[in-house]
Amino acid sequence: MIVPSGVLTRAIGTNIQTMYHHGAMVVTGVMVYACGKIKFDKKTMLNTMYVFLALSAIAFSANLIFYAFNTVDTFNMFYISPYYGTVIPILDIIQPNVPYIVFLMLYVLGFTAIAYIVLQFWKYLK
Repeated sequence: MIVPSGVLTRAIGTNIQTMYHHGAMVVTGVMVYACGKIKFDKKTMLNTMYVFLALSAIAFSANLIFYAFNTVDTFNMFYISPYYGTVIPILDIIQPNVPYIVFLMLYVLGFTAIAYIVLQFWKYLK
């Protein structure tokens, strides 16, 4: 949502779905934090990282499957396809210059670090 050029396509249905989906994730995250029912500590952060890793594995698998069956032009879920470049700022510079496995590790560690920083920011505000 921060860089719409990476998520908006010519298909209006996809645009509506992606903005709704990402917007709902933001709203859900803020509401979960605001209600105070979940303890925000290292254990919770680690558990969320497991969820992110599982979803990234699903996205990676989907990227391989859709590419193998050539069902769409450029299917690149989570922008981690080994066949297409990412449009995520900073990662779009890194991806072509490092081995793919290094890019993938930087992607997961980078997004985990960003999530942790956002969590610390919210905790500071509270």
